[in-house]
Amino acid sequence: MLLKYLKMIFRDKSSVFWALLFPLVLMCLFKATFGNIIATENSLDERKCGIVLDGEGMYQNSFKTMMDAIEEGDSEGLKLTNLYTTKEDASDKLKNEELDFYYIVDDDSVTVFLSENYSLANGMIAREIADTYRVNMDMVSDCLSDHPEKISELTEELNNRLSYIEIGEDEGTDMYRWYFISTLVMGILFDYQAGLRVLGYIRADVSGAAMRVAISSSSKTRIVISSLLAQLIVSISKVTVHVLFMKFVIGLDMFARPLLLVITLVCAIVFSICLGILMGLFFNGDVQSRENKTLGIVMLSSFLSGEMIVTLPGYIEKFCPIVNRINPATIFNKIFYRLLICENTGDLTVNLIGISIASVVMLMASILILRRETYASL
Repeated sequence: MLLKYLKMIFRDKSSVFWALLFPLVLMCLFKATFGNIIATENSLDERKCGIVLDGEGMYQNSFKTMMDAIEEGDSEGLKLTNLYTTKEDASDKLKNEELDFYYIVDDDSVTVFLSENYSLANGMIAREIADTYRVNMDMVSDCLSDHPEKISELTEELNNRLSYIEIGEDEGTDMYRWYFISTLVMGILFDYQAGLRVLGYIRADVSGAAMRVAISSSSKTRIVISSLLAQLIVSISKVTVHVLFMKFVIGLDMFARPLLLVITLVCAIVFSICLGILMGLFFNGDVQSRENKTLGIVMLSSFLSGEMIVTLPGYIEKFCPIVNRINPATIFNKIFYRLLICENTGDLTVNLIGISIASVVMLMASILILRRETYASL
């Protein structure tokens, strides 16, 4: 029965084509767009940064403390040379290319200034510093206002977050790696199509072939497991190609912890397939209609995880953190990001256990629903 479903999968050339090649095409586009940045311009060479402190309040002093800490950081992190100056002097030095960018900081805002012909790397670095500071200061201000007793806990949490983005090797700025990881995750989540194919094999109101299965004496549980294993074999082969492509073409090596990588990939794939099965059960229509509806959910999940706007998860964390906690794309992104970047994988084990439990629950719920399915006529 396993071989039967493997043959059925490979007959659907369109799904195999898009599941395998679309993420590779997207990675190639990112590589073509950012390749020179990752290879040369975006190496962590020293940046010359001007800082104009407009006032002497907490906002300005905290920004100065942060920038001084970055300047005095170790050689493997972002290298900055800070120049505290006036608006006029900073503007002149920027025009003369004596500065890469500069900030004006007042009582409640940070404004970034870039040269007319600024490089994309400098623009993204300058923006990331400012955005990170704004988000953190807003969180601190809200905490001081509403729950001052928790300020030390918040400060410790913010410090712990910094450990997630330590750079182990001088290859590029983390945000670009996030784009490629997001694409890998999006390709894995596209395995919801595999789950819908499982559904199409056994649910009589979805396809004609499933009608014959529904009136046969074959065990539906066995059919679900066999088709799931077939989809899993194909999906693992596909994502292996993606990971090898990232290593040998993009230059992002995910193999520092091979066992953890394999476990994570399998957990992510099983979750995506089970999600497809469950979503297909709750939506109505033929396979194509159910696929389109599930695709909308997957694309929204990928978008919210920062696939197109890398800073979006940070804003969501500030205004509605529960979305990041339940968004599978964001969870997978963080897991693979830590596998790639960090020495300390943090709560990776907890996340994997949670994903595994969710997969088992979705699979068991799907099997129970399918076993109880009855039809007025076939």
